[in-house]
Amino acid sequence: MEQVFYGAQYMILTEDVPSDCMYFIKKGRVDLLATNNKEKIIRKLDANESFAEGCLIEKWESNPFLAKTSTECELWILRRSVFKKVINEFPRSRSMLKKIVKAEDTRRRASVASALKAAEKARRKYALYIDPHSYYLQAWFGLILSATLYSLVVIPFRVSFLENHEISTTWLCLDYSTDLMFLADFVMRGCLLAFYDENNNIVVQRRAIWAHYIESGKMKWHILAALPIEALVFSIPTMCPLWKLQTWSLFRLNKLLRAIEIPQLIRRVEHSLAKAGVKVPKNPLKLLKLLLIILLLGHLNSCVFFAMANFNQHAHSGDLINQNNWANTEGLLDSSPACPGEPASSEVVSQQYTAALYWAMATISTVGYGDITADLNSTQEILYSTLILLVGMSVYTLVIASLEDIVSQLDVTSSLHKTKTDKVNTYAQTQCLPEALKSKITSYYEQLWQRHLGVKGEKLLNYVPEYLKSDLVSKMTSRYIDSTFFIKDSSSDFIRHIIQCLTLEIYLPDDYLYREGEKSDILYYLYDASVDLLTAQNVKFKTVSCCLLGESSFFLFEPHICTARAADSCEVFQLSMDTFIDALHEYELVSQFSEYLSAHHSTLEAAKASIMKTIQNLSSSKMVHFLDADDGRIKVPKGVVLPDNKVRVAWDVAAFIGLVYIIFSVPTKISFPSDTVGISATKEFVNIGGFMVDLLVDVFFIADIYCRARKFAVMKDGFLIILPHEFGKIYRDEESAVDLVSSIPISTIVCIGGADGRVYGMC
Repeated sequence: MEQVFYGAQYMILTEDVPSDCMYFIKKGRVDLLATNNKEKIIRKLDANESFAEGCLIEKWESNPFLAKTSTECELWILRRSVFKKVINEFPRSRSMLKKIVKAEDTRRRASVASALKAAEKARRKYALYIDPHSYYLQAWFGLILSATLYSLVVIPFRVSFLENHEISTTWLCLDYSTDLMFLADFVMRGCLLAFYDENNNIVVQRRAIWAHYIESGKMKWHILAALPIEALVFSIPTMCPLWKLQTWSLFRLNKLLRAIEIPQLIRRVEHSLAKAGVKVPKNPLKLLKLLLIILLLGHLNSCVFFAMANFNQHAHSGDLINQNNWANTEGLLDSSPACPGEPASSEVVSQQYTAALYWAMATISTVGYGDITADLNSTQEILYSTLILLVGMSVYTLVIASLEDIVSQLDVTSSLHKTKTDKVNTYAQTQCLPEALKSKITSYYEQLWQRHLGVKGEKLLNYVPEYLKSDLVSKMTSRYIDSTFFIKDSSSDFIRHIIQCLTLEIYLPDDYLYREGEKSDILYYLYDASVDLLTAQNVKFKTVSCCLLGESSFFLFEPHICTARAADSCEVFQLSMDTFIDALHEYELVSQFSEYLSAHHSTLEAAKASIMKTIQNLSSSKMVHFLDADDGRIKVPKGVVLPDNKVRVAWDVAAFIGLVYIIFSVPTKISFPSDTVGISATKEFVNIGGFMVDLLVDVFFIADIYCRARKFAVMKDGFLIILPHEFGKIYRDEESAVDLVSSIPISTIVCIGGADGRVYGMC
């Protein structure tokens, strides 16, 4: 059996293609729909159920029902061809199985009404439950994440910094809004949130949901976080130096216990975004999560560090000798604080929080500039700073490990491709292969990278699930399949099988797809290709593209009557003879193909005769001379310089030297202007020698623009581009804009205008 994954709302069985597989549901739910009404559900199937068993015994001409996934599903399929191979070893079982299947179908049809009634009864009984895959639930978890982050940031901040503030209506509304969300979340998880058991069956019973919530281990944390400890403010309104708002916030610190669920909530939000079609890059997401961890740690540590200093300041109010804390050293606290007193202004709070956060971030990142440090006379601050340094080392290790993982995955595909090409090049060198062959191998892998990122065609298609592969290849080759001999008139399930068996291959220019007289064992579908057809004398008589190639020889089981050679880089879908024959046997179409071949033999012969006639017309010496068989030599246009030419190499070396000169000279001229030269002693004029060198470099790079646009051939995607209009277009599209801007002689103009050396260097 084969494992297949389907997304939600995907049509597994359609009206067009009869099924040739039985489907077993491992996870998820599937709806069986009526063929005459796609909106009518005739049965709902859950995990550990199956459908389409009948097609294993009898070939379906059409599907008796449609099948559509209602959730994300994991299915296991058993193909008819595999089933037949197995059942043929047990002849008695085959006849018995037919009776069982018919009885089972009858039983299923009879039980549809009762099954629907039972399902309706169950829905009425457990109407209030939340599906774990529902979009509402995904949005809810995003809301809970926001409320948790609010509590984690705001409550410690109020305890530490909002000194002498009253409990305002705004804070009450915000805090109790989050409490209501947490309470609703507790009720939902304990009573309404359904789950899947070990057999992938959805469980909606209240007691089972409550038991599952307890077993998850989250309930105790949620209960502790929901306790209304802040009610103590009615008996303990203040705890100086903590005034009313600070005391009330201190009693609400139990809400921070919800923070242990933040990683899981973030994963749920990621999953929700993925389901909604929002593609979040993996590496930037890792960086954002890492940054969130560092910021939260910095925030919490800054609150604790400032609270320690503030307590010390209040404990020794007016005693300047014993006020040993970092905030007092930085001048952030009043020498005689009072409780109650004037509420801390937003400006003061901003200065205090910024300084504390600065210390926390510098300590956690192990930078430790030393401008804000713990007071040496405060044992508490020194011990706490030591603890944070240990935490900082752990965070630093986490950052390095995360960044290493991110960097290693930035371009893992190119790294794997480079490793593969290095191995091939090493082998070519050890075997002393000819240079021409080495160059061809290199070109092949360069083209493979450009088109498929280094993955060969058949492997590339294997990465796609079977049910999507047929849709993908069908879109790419439908115009060819619809005109292919015999296949175009076959059933839709046979066509779908043929499409799934196609392989994708790349051919480089001058590669031979086949030669005259070779056995025709492959049918070629030219997807993105241009192929030259040649005679036995290597005379090109036709160039074809985006078509079917080798059809008559393939279906007549005859040798090729001409030679096919790639005119440029080609992507070709191929169908092998062995695969085609196996498909005929699997779908029991051998006799039908023989009859079809006999009836349409003349069509293939006519296509073959057309090509033979063209080849015979070219057999005369005059035609051969006129067409002039390709001798394989590259004719370089006059004045074009190839990349390996000595002049070109010398020119590139000179350009490199010029770039190095500019890189070093420009910053030097800006920072260290030249000595005074000229009639005025009040201005620093440009040195004449330096000006002439700069002028020479500018003229050289202007000439370089012309040469790259009209004279210098280039290598592009493994191919040599020698025509001026082609490599000129490449240069204009990719590099000319930067070169033109950098070649504008602004420095020469300002020098003539009498500017000093520093202005000259900046220009």
